[in-house]
Amino acid sequence: MVGQGCATPDGPPQRIVLITVDTLRADHLGCYGYPRGVSPFLDELARDSVVFDLAISSCSHTAPSHASLFTSLQPAQHRLLVNGERLDNRLLTIAEVLSDQGYRTAAFTPMRFLTGLDAGFDHFGAAEEYEPATAVFDRAMQYLESIGDESRAFLWIHLFDVHEWRIPQRLDRRSVRWVIDNADPKGRDLRSWLQSEHGLPRNLENPGGSIVQSVNRYDGQLYSVDQALRSFYQQFGERGLLDDSVWFITSDHGEGLGNHHHLGHGRYIYDEQIRVPLLVHSPPGRFEGHRVRELVRLVDVAPTLAALAGSSMEGQAIPVVGNSMVDLLRGRSDGWQVFEAFSQRRPVDQLRIDKGWIPGDVYTTRSLERKLIFSTEGGCELYDLSTDPFELDNICNPTDPPIADLLQMLTESFELMQMQGEDMQSGTASPEVIEDLKALGYL
Repeated sequence: MVGQGCATPDGPPQRIVLITVDTLRADHLGCYGYPRGVSPFLDELARDSVVFDLAISSCSHTAPSHASLFTSLQPAQHRLLVNGERLDNRLLTIAEVLSDQGYRTAAFTPMRFLTGLDAGFDHFGAAEEYEPATAVFDRAMQYLESIGDESRAFLWIHLFDVHEWRIPQRLDRRSVRWVIDNADPKGRDLRSWLQSEHGLPRNLENPGGSIVQSVNRYDGQLYSVDQALRSFYQQFGERGLLDDSVWFITSDHGEGLGNHHHLGHGRYIYDEQIRVPLLVHSPPGRFEGHRVRELVRLVDVAPTLAALAGSSMEGQAIPVVGNSMVDLLRGRSDGWQVFEAFSQRRPVDQLRIDKGWIPGDVYTTRSLERKLIFSTEGGCELYDLSTDPFELDNICNPTDPPIADLLQMLTESFELMQMQGEDMQSGTASPEVIEDLKALGYL
C-alpha cells in the first residue's frame, strides 16, 4: 500500500492535489501497458488508485487544455485558444469554487505563459525561468509549510520536464542514461515494438535523429518526473499530509513521437495527442483502487473536484460541459451518461501554415469505438477504433447518409459552442510572457 492514514469517506478532503504533467502520453506509463518501466512510482501509485482507461483532453495545446480543465468548458466556449492568453474574468474556475469552500489555493508552474489561469488562486507561483520538477515540488512544499497543517489546501502543480525532451540543455541526462541502460525493449527491438504496439509508421523519417533516441529522451524525462513525484509524495506523507487528501494526476495533452509522422503536439488531434492519463489517488477509506472503463474527459475534472468539496460549477457563465465523476470514483457506473468526447485543435497562424498545418478549424468527436475528425479546409476523417486503434485507415465517406448526419451533428455542436462563447474575450499576454513563448518556439 502506497498511502497511509485514515481518510474520511464522506465530506470534503482536507487537501486536494492536482498534478498536470505536460505532454504526457497515457501509453508511456506502465499502468497503461507500457513495458519499459520508466514510471515505477506512478505504476505503484496506480495500484491503489482509480485509473481511468480512457480520458480525453479538449485540446492538444497547453493553455486551452488547462482552461477547459479548470472551467469545464470547451475551448470554443471559454475562448482561451493559445498559450499566453488570459481567461475571461467572467468565467468561473475550480480554484474560485474551492476558495469559496474555504480552501487555500495555490499554483506552481515552471512557465509564465500559464499565468492567465490565475483566477481564484491565493498564490500563483510561476518561475521566471524554466525549472525542473524537483524545484517546482520544493516550492509547493515550502508553501504547505507556510500555511500550516490545519489549513484546507488546493494545490495545482504543473510540470514541464517531459515537454522539454527535445531541448538538450533541459534534459535530465542521468535519467536519460538510466533509460538507455535499463529500459527494455531497446534499440531495434524498441522500434519494432513501437511499430506493432503504438502504430509507428515503418517509413518514418526523423530529421532530429533516430526515433529510438527520441523515445529514450522522452522516457528519460518521464522517469525524472516520476522520481521527483515519489520524493514529493514521501515528504507529503512524512509531514502527515496524506491523511484525508485526494490526488488527481493527469496531463494536458500527449505527444506525436512519430505517430502520423509528427514528433510534437498541437498540429493534430489524433489519440496520441489527446488521450491522457488520469489517476485519482486517496488514502484507504475514501476510494478503493480500481479501473474505470467508461469514457471520461478533462472537462469532467472540475465538476468532480467541486463535488468532492461539497459544491458545484453551477455558477459558470456558460452551462458547463462536464459531469462529476464521483460515482465512478466509488465504483458506480450505471448512471454515467458520457458517450462522446469533443476536442479541437488550436487556431492556426502564419507561422504554423508555413510549417504545413491545414488552415481553418479542426475538431473531433470520439466515442469508445469511433473517431470523427472534421477540418473546415481539409475534409473529414473517420476511424473504426475497434479495428484501427492507431487511426490509420480513414473510412470517411461524407456522402454516406449516416456519416453525413454525424458530420452535421458535430458541426452544429461546434457552432453552438462558438455562439455560447462569442462574448468571451481572452486577454493579451504580457511582454515577458511573449518573450517566453518566442523562446519556446510558439511565436
